[in-house]
Amino acid sequence: MEILRKYDCHLENIEYHFHGIRTPVSRTIGVLDKSEEDNFVERINSDKNVRESLETIYSTVNEVHSHWVSGPDQFFLNMAIKELENEGIVLGVNLSFDEINEFTKQFKE
Repeated sequence: MEILRKYDCHLENIEYHFHGIRTPVSRTIGVLDKSEEDNFVERINSDKNVRESLETIYSTVNEVHSHWVSGPDQFFLNMAIKELENEGIVLGVNLSFDEINEFTKQFKE
């Protein structure tokens, strides 16, 4: 979240990807200001039920998920993406279903 904040970018939603299923399960976050983001993170950290539910979702999809991110303009969005890539936490940008499906295939049991 700090990298996104640095470039005035925001999480719009989170999509959870299941191998072979074309349409991911999507959870809308919406544009949050700093205090809303802090409350969102605090709720996850402080509410055991919320935290456990999210842990279940993430373990079910083997942590494979994607985000829609918005920013004030393309320059700042690209700067945020570049820094996230440098941190090693971005698999790709604008991946197709086939690219995501190929990645999730390794977790298929």
